[in-house]
Amino acid sequence: MTMDEELKKLQDWLESASLYELPSYKELPTVPLYMEQVVGYINKTLAPLSPHDSEILTSYMVNNYVKAKIIKEPERKKYNEVHLGYLLAICSLKNSLPMSELAI
Repeated sequence: MTMDEELKKLQDWLESASLYELPSYKELPTVPLYMEQVVGYINKTLAPLSPHDSEILTSYMVNNYVKAKIIKEPERKKYNEVHLGYLLAICSLKNSLPMSELAI
């Protein structure tokens, strides 16, 4: 890829990221989700903020957040809208704040 193509790709990403808005709490799924569904939902929702098309969240990360008590344990292996809200916030802020600041 040429430098001009890379620059164009970066400009396009910056434009889409500047227009991006996180979903409101009322817009989060109200049906409890299993881990795979949670990871897919978070990655899809936050994809516009990732310039490299990389995974933003993995099941391993979610499990570590639960173990570290950054988020509460799932109820019967299902995650609700509160979990999703916390995970969206954590994934959005983890590059800016230490995990100790995000713990509940």
